Amino acid sequence: MSIDPAATAWLLASTALVLLIAARLTSILSTYKYLQVIGSGGALLIVMRWYWWRINAWSEISALFTSLVFGNWCIFYLPDLPGEDRFAIRLIVNLGPARHPARHAQ
Repeated sequence: MSIDPAATAWLLASTALVLLIAARLTSILSTYKYLQVIGSGGALLIVMRWYWWRINAWSEISALFTSLVFGNWCIFYLPDLPGEDRFAIRLIVNLGPARHPARHAQ
């Protein structure tokens, strides 16, 4: 049985990312807020899926990925911004890419 070098590199990179994020968390409350930031990208999209037939799986995947990337960016680079302002920025950014796959699916 051989070990795949690409899988090992992926495992090391993801472990380093998790350790970097965990080092920034100071309490259970900060962990909860972090999970809320990461999960907020897909929440509105799931609600929109009930009312708009053009929301598909690619829309949800892109919203979750954008939420992960942009949520981490906001936490690390905009730490002094109030929570409600940060939520508005995340909402606009997360819903932007969620519309594109549905628009090009025709």
